[in-house]
Amino acid sequence: SIRKAAEALHVASTALNRKILEAEEDLGTPLFERLPRGVRLTAAGEVMLSFVRRSLSELESATSQVEQLRGLMRGEVRLGCAESVGTDIVPRIVAGWQARHPGVQFHLQIGGTQSLMAALMQDEVELVVAHDPPPPPQVKLLADMAQPLHVMMRPDHPLASHRSLRLADCQAYPVALGDISFG
Repeated sequence: SIRKAAEALHVASTALNRKILEAEEDLGTPLFERLPRGVRLTAAGEVMLSFVRRSLSELESATSQVEQLRGLMRGEVRLGCAESVGTDIVPRIVAGWQARHPGVQFHLQIGGTQSLMAALMQDEVELVVAHDPPPPPQVKLLADMAQPLHVMMRPDHPLASHRSLRLADCQAYPVALGDISFG
């Protein structure tokens, strides 16, 4: 019933009927069959109703996504990081972020620089924290930070009494380094 629909929309039934007639004229086909006891959708009306419902649903979804972007209320971030920062720096940053945005979930992938860069390029992660990554042209470096390098040795080692060392000081001694995946 156009009258009942107009009441539900808080508009005059004549105004609603006029809008329906305008839409039917624009489409060049009736959307409703006028019956003695109300109206019924035509096949064209069914098509339009289905389209409008899908459009409203997509609009609601888009609005929700925009709200998420604006307020970062919920969602997930896939983060790739080197093991050296995955146990200290990154957990502190993630904890601070989640305190402000509890609906954001983080998924952490630990790896070496090469595997993390590959994951970034294959869209398996959104962000990477790695040691000296060779940035491809399609990757943007957002930030960098110095990370101290530590030399560890037995207490009786000839260099153990030095307060600080240069790499050249270590040259005469065997050195254990991570493999090439660490950058």
